[in-house]
Amino acid sequence: MFKNTDKRKTEIRIVVLFLAGSAIELLYGYINFFIRNYRSMALANVLAAALIIGCLIFLLLTKKKKVTYLAGLIICSAHFIYIVLFGYGNELSPFWILIIPHIVYYTNGARKGSFFSLLVFLVFLTAILIQIAGIYSFPYPPYVFRDLSLVFFIVSLMTYIYEKSLEEKQKHLEFQLNFDKMTDLPNRNRMLKFLETNRNEQALILINIDKFREINDIYGSRQGDMVLKELAYRLLSLNEKVPKGELYKLHADEFAFIFPIAQKQFERSLNTIIREIRNKSRYDFKIGDAGIYISLTMGIARGRKNHLAHADSALRLARAQHKNYVIHSDSIDMTGEYRKNIKQTSKLRNIMNKGGVVPFFQPIMDNKTGRINKYECLMRFRDGEEFLLPGQFLELSKRSKIYGALTRTMISRCFRYFENRKEDFSINICLEDIFDETTTNHIYRQLEKYGLGKRLIFEFLESSRIEGNPQVESFIRKVKEYGCRIAIDDFGAGYSNFEYLLRMEFDFLKIDSSLIRNLDRDRNSRIMVETIVSFSRKLGLKTIAEYVHNEEISLLIREMGIDFSQGYFIGEPSDRAVKKGMELISRGK
Repeated sequence: MFKNTDKRKTEIRIVVLFLAGSAIELLYGYINFFIRNYRSMALANVLAAALIIGCLIFLLLTKKKKVTYLAGLIICSAHFIYIVLFGYGNELSPFWILIIPHIVYYTNGARKGSFFSLLVFLVFLTAILIQIAGIYSFPYPPYVFRDLSLVFFIVSLMTYIYEKSLEEKQKHLEFQLNFDKMTDLPNRNRMLKFLETNRNEQALILINIDKFREINDIYGSRQGDMVLKELAYRLLSLNEKVPKGELYKLHADEFAFIFPIAQKQFERSLNTIIREIRNKSRYDFKIGDAGIYISLTMGIARGRKNHLAHADSALRLARAQHKNYVIHSDSIDMTGEYRKNIKQTSKLRNIMNKGGVVPFFQPIMDNKTGRINKYECLMRFRDGEEFLLPGQFLELSKRSKIYGALTRTMISRCFRYFENRKEDFSINICLEDIFDETTTNHIYRQLEKYGLGKRLIFEFLESSRIEGNPQVESFIRKVKEYGCRIAIDDFGAGYSNFEYLLRMEFDFLKIDSSLIRNLDRDRNSRIMVETIVSFSRKLGLKTIAEYVHNEEISLLIREMGIDFSQGYFIGEPSDRAVKKGMELISRGK
């Protein structure tokens, strides 16, 4: 019965209350029998004390508090009415009945409290009618019962209204505690209560939206909330399709789905549910006139305990390994993954501290003149004699909060190198850079200091979906004031929106390598590239072909009228420029 200290204290108070009630009844029984000579009243006192002790024993055995309280109230009320109606009290005794509504509403709620108060009111109303009809003469005049009944009714009504108000507030608080306000789905707190009380074999799927922060950054939190609501609505159908399944909304962009399952049926049922979940995110989510696509990563656990911890470990591993989902098993060792991340973070910081962030430069050829007049700046990490690609550290640098420092170091070194050259140069920039005020202010300072704006091109990934974001638009306007130009990178990769080009002030369009790679063999790629080139020319955009890897491709893109070429056939990214300009770069350390 006593599971914790607070509960034990509460139950001790209840026991003391019942024992005190029975002791008072016995005391009055003694007084009525031996002093006042009210033998029948003394018998009623002893009977009431016995019944109160019986209620206490019932409570200890069944732990049904409300039933016990109601029984106790019935005993006390019947005893009190007996005292009043048969004249065992004094002239003020009838007014003690007014405390009954407060007690009954407090202990049993508005519905049962109103029913009980009505019964007491009817008893007094019956007493009035009996006295008026002359059937029985009570020790009090009729107006006492009449006025008492009216006051009792008013007190009961006001107590009912107050109790209903409290119940509504309690329901509201319970809803806030157990349900997500935005989606109305049960939340993490309710899920934990379910898992704590239900020890049957359960499966838990944690569902996380990939790169949801970018949706909020680009379109705003209000539009991001619309995506969450729409996904919640789509996933809610799982409750109907999976017996006893329940969808929960956890923090931020995370959902959970729990369902009971037998061990033998796990794999088959799980595959069906995973397929259903992925189908829910397959269709685009409408944000105003635009449509965006999302992807989901899932962590899955099964068993009778530690569901959430195991599913969370599986989710983290799925993210780290870039998988759609991972099923937790005892063989998963997240400790090793954490140690690896810590080691790589330490290595990355060490590279930064030793000046190991260096720019490589890939040449871009003007197809009309055949001359190199542009370079794309690419980040590399010097590790001894080896240069590491940023893909090995990019996600880790973002998680460890040093991505911004890497970007600013790269930008500074590119400016210092091209200060004494005549070629144009391009720097890749992403949403994280623009949303980082420290990084954007650093860019503006470099433009002021070196005056290279007319030779600088900022490249945005087409998949970044920068359209309509006020911070991005503000950044583009600002750098264009310095003479900078803007390129859209990887255009044609996956979903491409030509209308998108009409609304943004781009100067260059870089055609994605997936279209250029097989241009000499794939008719569809050629048609797509010709369409892009024609459309760009009409808009006044210069085009750059990426992944020009052989002479056939190089000749073909010239014939198609593409303005610039970039790829290994033109020139590989090289550190030779770093070697030549190392003295210049080292001055700025």
